Amino acid sequence: MNPQRNLNDSDIENAGRPGYVSPSINAAPRPLSDGKYAQLAPHQKGVRSFRTLKVILISGLLFAAAIGVLAVILLLARSSTKRITSEQKKTSETKLDPLTAQQTIEHTAVYFKGQEKAKTSLTIPVKVKGKSFYTIIPDIDILQSLAGYVPKEMSKQQRESIEKNLDYDKFVKKVFSEGDEKTAYLADFTRDDVVCQLSVDPAEHDTKGDWTELRCLDVSAYTPYADAQQPLAKAYSAVTSTAVHYGFIGKPVAKNGAISGYKLVEIPVGAVTNQRMTTPDNLGMFYQTPDGLWYYFRDRNRDVYVECENYVGENQKRAYADQPCRHRSTGTIETVKYSGKR
Repeated sequence: MNPQRNLNDSDIENAGRPGYVSPSINAAPRPLSDGKYAQLAPHQKGVRSFRTLKVILISGLLFAAAIGVLAVILLLARSSTKRITSEQKKTSETKLDPLTAQQTIEHTAVYFKGQEKAKTSLTIPVKVKGKSFYTIIPDIDILQSLAGYVPKEMSKQQRESIEKNLDYDKFVKKVFSEGDEKTAYLADFTRDDVVCQLSVDPAEHDTKGDWTELRCLDVSAYTPYADAQQPLAKAYSAVTSTAVHYGFIGKPVAKNGAISGYKLVEIPVGAVTNQRMTTPDNLGMFYQTPDGLWYYFRDRNRDVYVECENYVGENQKRAYADQPCRHRSTGTIETVKYSGKR
């Protein structure tokens, strides 16, 4: 009995035509002489088995890769969460409670019973937020301070107790002079909201004791000083190297020039290196023209007048008319000459 085969469209359309042989007949298995049908050769079975195995292997590899990717994603997510938690914990640990200069002195007063006030100004340069220069406040009367003589045998212990209190309040310490029996001790203590200096002067070490001062200021106190210095800093930075950090000491005090509409300012200015102004005796000379603009003229030493021959520009002669100057060849003190209309 012949096996049943499927008919295609061509078989149905040409059924009964003389001589037509269906293509499907050639494709169907043909019986052998004994009536049985031929089976696939062994090598053909191997090909099918290999293909099946190949599909299984590829599927397994893809599944394993998917598992690996998922594991990596979960590991990264866990690591990221752990890192964020660690950073949040670190931020929480390093966040400081607000502090003022007055509170700092009150905390220190528990350990230091000095009843006097500081006699020395604060020399810490502070860069106010939004400014490109440093500001130093020379005024002593606005300081929060404690001061007094400490017996020489108690001096080191007293200094260390003050420093421990400042350390407890999370100040960052920087020593500028270690001090000994003949030289003064000096250290800065800084935070984002308060700056302090501790000094111990042994000048009267063997009589009254070591003069000890703790002087502090709120960082916010520097803002009005920096605002007053800003017009001069703008003029100064226009003609000096921006690679150098510089600072100004105190609020500028303008005086009228000899010619109406002109004003003059001299203010300590210099490079700031290692948290100190390197040339505190250097004065920056500035003048304001009648249109309200400030201009930088030059620097001079506090004790030396500028040579008269350096006043060459028309505005410079008008601004500094009748101001003292030093004649280059003779060294005598004269005044800046201006022969124009006043």
